[in-house]
Amino acid sequence: MLSFDSKRSLMYNRDWLFQMPLLIAVSLAAGLLGAAFNLLRRGLWRVRASRKKPGLRILEVGNQPKLQK
Repeated sequence: MLSFDSKRSLMYNRDWLFQMPLLIAVSLAAGLLGAAFNLLRRGLWRVRASRKKPGLRILEVGNQPKLQK
């Protein structure tokens, strides 16, 4: 695992036990976020205008909400 302490370059065996739950939690969260992103992307792809209708694609871009500054 990671250690930024220069005084002890070798980590003790119990340090792995303390860091492993955090590593598992972060990996699980990253996997779930990636899966949610893919589902959202696939869902939005279905509602997009087809390539055969360029006028609708231009309107699709024009209907995007404007960001207020």
